[in-house]
This record gives sequence, structure tokens and C-alpha cells, in this order.
Amino acid sequence: MNQRVWWWVGGGAIVIAFLWFATFALRNPSNDSTNDATGLAVESSPQVRPRPTAIAEETPATDFTSSESGAFTNAADIYRRAFKLVDELGRSNQALLANWTTNLDEAVRAELCEKIRPICDLMREAAVVTNCDWGIVQHTIKTAVPFLGSARNLARVGIWSAANCQEDSAAASDDLVASLQVGRQVDQHGLIGYLVDMAIETLTLACVSSNLFRFSASDRERMAVIIEDPSLSELPGRAVQMESEMLERYLAELAAKPVSEANEELANIISFSEDNVPHVDFPTAMVAFKQVIAVQRELVEALASPEKYDEWYRHYTEVKASSPIAKLSLDVYEIWVDKVRRYAANRAIVLAALAVASGGVDALAAHVDPTTGESLGYRQISGGFELQSEYKVNDKPMKVFFPMP
Repeated sequence: MNQRVWWWVGGGAIVIAFLWFATFALRNPSNDSTNDATGLAVESSPQVRPRPTAIAEETPATDFTSSESGAFTNAADIYRRAFKLVDELGRSNQALLANWTTNLDEAVRAELCEKIRPICDLMREAAVVTNCDWGIVQHTIKTAVPFLGSARNLARVGIWSAANCQEDSAAASDDLVASLQVGRQVDQHGLIGYLVDMAIETLTLACVSSNLFRFSASDRERMAVIIEDPSLSELPGRAVQMESEMLERYLAELAAKPVSEANEELANIISFSEDNVPHVDFPTAMVAFKQVIAVQRELVEALASPEKYDEWYRHYTEVKASSPIAKLSLDVYEIWVDKVRRYAANRAIVLAALAVASGGVDALAAHVDPTTGESLGYRQISGGFELQSEYKVNDKPMKVFFPMP
């Protein structure tokens, strides 16, 4: 059974699989105690620029003709060359690159820096290309997106390089910006793509936070401009809208089939789930799925207008309780929304920290906690400072420490 099909009705299994992949597999292991509460990271691109638009059913990637300006180059082709080099590093080296905080013998570190230099060069090259076509014409719930895992591994390389290979502020920030751009180039693939983007950017932000003191004022300003890109606020709603449209198209396909065939496909999907769901006939399932689509569309509005969130959550809870199909389809959204809100708070904290590092505590006046609309909490600590959002993780406000010698 294709994994996109059971995304909609395999709530229990899919939540665990995707959220583990997108958050824990990419999280900086050194930040488990603090950044469990802080743990989400920067969104950005090497330059603020229009996002590519096309995405869809699997087709050969567009054969762009290379030009000096890069306007007709396909960044996806450059990324695939980088993916291949990452694969060739082997699992042992990839394991080292997964954690940028691990202390390595100097000779081992230098050798690994040399090995990954061509990969980082490709990442930087791709980061300034305006077109990124992964060869998908229109997404469906059956569309595979295997490049997401490769993107995760590639971003780790850039982050590791910034932390361990670059003495120069500009070079380190170039690697981090290129890593952020990897996430930006996969975030247009529904909930899965945006989860991977958030996770990549969370790991990148953790590296920015721990190395804030290393960056020059101009590099801090450059990263701040990228992090503050206003188009980022549209991404969560767009991801949910895409999932809604995919489900709607899938239901139209099922409705066009004989009822017996549609029932059989539905039964196969439900039996794939780990949850104990009784058999549901196709007409009944269609009613439930249409309720799911309505909840998704309302969530798009709630993400754009936070004052609508409580109303959405009440309806979400009612619909989820109304049928097993609705519950399986919607279980993921509560956790997903929590990830989005946590990410927004963390992003605001890091953006504020970049300003404080350059302009002092007074710079905090221009930055607010997205959770409350009020000022972020500030506390000077020996060796640095701490910023706090009122967004709660495990019933505690999110806090991030920034070392500043």
C-alpha cells in the first residue's frame, strides 16, 4: 500500500513515523533537555526570493537549460548531485555528520571537512538558483517524495560544516543559509514536506543559537533578513490546503469507481492501519471524509487568523469524535499544529537574539512573543543571555540560552 494513501486513515502509525522523522531524527542531540522546549529552528533561504510554484504527479524533471544567471538552472538537479555525494560518504561518516556537536579527534574532523567540501559547494550553488523542480506535476495522496530523506541528510552536512569546518563568519553563515534553503525547497509537499522543512530549520536554528557569538554583525543581519521573510507565514496554511485538495481529488477518483471496488480499496486502507477500526462502507466513509475536508479548510483559516483557532479546535474535536474514519484522518493535526506554533515561537526567539547580539537589550522592543503579542522575556546569565516565550512545552515556557563570551 502506498504510504501517501494511508496517510489519511493511518493516524496512529503516521503520526509516530512522520513526526519522529521530522523532529527527533533531525533534532540536535545536545539540546534534548533545553531545546525540547525550544527545539525548532530558523526558516530561510540564501536570498529572499519568490518561491517556485510547480509540484505534482511524478514525471521526469524539467530539463532546464543552464544559463550564466542561473535563471534556467534546475536546483533539484544540483541537489541530486549533492545527494549522491552524501550517499557515497558511507553510513559511518553520515552518522558523525548527524550531530554537529560531537567532539572529534582533530585529524578525523579535518578529514571529514575535506570530504564534505564538494557537497557544501553544491549546496551553495543550488541555494542561489531560482527554479527547483522535483519532477512532480500534481501531488496526489499516492505521490512518493523520496527526496525528503535525502534533503534531511544533506542539510545535516551543511550544518556540520558551519559548526566544525568554517572559522570565517561569512563562510559559516553561508553554509547555514544553504542548509535552510534545502528545507525551503522541499516544504511545498503537503504536511510531510513542511514537517521536514521545520525540522531542518529547527536543527539549523539550534546551530545559530549556540554559535551566535561567532557571527559578525553583518552576517547576523543577513540571517535575520532571511528568517524574517514574511512569506513564511503562509506555509502552514498552504501545506494543509494541499492535503485537503489531495484528499478531495482522491475521493473523486474513488467515487468514479464501482461501489464494490471502492469498498475494497477502502477496506484495504483501513486494514493497513494499526488502529482497531471496524469496516466502514464507502458511502459512510465519503460523509466522514467530507467532514475531514471541511475541518482542514477551517484550519487553513485558523492558521491565517489565530483568533479563529479555538473555534476550529472545537469543531475539530467534534468531527474527530464522530467516526473512526474522521479520527484516523484528523489525529495528526493537533500534534502538527503544536509543532507549527512551537516552531513560530522558537523562530521569533532566535530572530530577537540576533538583534540583541548586535544592538543590545533595547533591540528587544521590536520583537514580540507570537504566543502573546507581548515582549519576550530576557535574562542575562553568566556567559550569555536567555530569551523566553510563553509558549509552553511540557507545561514550561520555552527558553533558549545564547552564549555570548
